[in-house]
This record gives sequence, structure tokens and C-alpha cells, in this order.
Amino acid sequence: MKTLRFYIHPECERCRRLSHFHRRFDWQHRIEHTTRTPATGELKPGQVVAQDIESGEYFQGHRAIQALCRTIPLYRIFLPLFWLKPVRDKLDLQLSGCVNGLCEV
Repeated sequence: MKTLRFYIHPECERCRRLSHFHRRFDWQHRIEHTTRTPATGELKPGQVVAQDIESGEYFQGHRAIQALCRTIPLYRIFLPLFWLKPVRDKLDLQLSGCVNGLCEV
């Protein structure tokens, strides 16, 4: 049963590659990957948004990756990293959208 909806920009190659990478580890098929526009608004290339399907709550930046790590059992080992402010800040910067629409792949 899907528990997390992961929104990515439809034309962002970096987002698409990361999405395919995460699918390989989603053995329990809990994540739905989509290129639709979330209720939070249109995405910029490089920006990701996650939605808890049950509650309807949206997450952006480091909180979206944190939700992803909670959903994929293999990724749970990374959850303690979210206690570190520099890690959260770096993720927020990287996931807020690419500069000039150009993402580094």
C-alpha cells in the first residue's frame, strides 16, 4: 500500500534519476512517484515535495527526504543525520530548485 507520494519536476533529469534510484530500494512499494503538480504549487526543476497520503500533509526540502527515509526501511539508518543542522540546511538548499533551471547531474 502506498504511503508517500513523491512529486518531482517533469522535465528535470536529475529528479528523474534520483526517483529511479529510490524505486530500486522501495521493495515494499510504499512510494508513489509522480510528475503531477502538488497542491503546494508548481515545482521548479530540482525541487521535490513529498505528501503523506494518509494525512495529506506536504513536506519540502529536508523534510521530504526525511519522510522518504522513514518510508524506505534501508534508508532509516540515515535518520540520525537529520538532527544535524548543517545536513538539513544543505538538503534544503539542494532541494529548493536548481539555479537558472539547470541542475547538476
